[in-house]
Amino acid sequence: MYEVVEDSGDQILADGNWKLDKSDARSATITVFGKWFSQYNLAAYYEGNTREEATRIFKDEVVITAEAITGTKMIGGFRVK
Repeated sequence: MYEVVEDSGDQILADGNWKLDKSDARSATITVFGKWFSQYNLAAYYEGNTREEATRIFKDEVVITAEAITGTKMIGGFRVK
């Protein structure tokens, strides 16, 4: 499980898994999937402070090579040094 709590009290929880789709001498392709839960503290003018929650299901295909790690949807690209 991955958890981030900001100074504002905002919280992000992510939980999931991965599976190896294919691999060879040059690269590997994995699928990452799970649930992303966010809680945000909001200041509303007439209601006072409120808390909003959102749950998202995610799935991404990640390609790993000796030079880079690249996702297709949610995960950005990283260069490997």
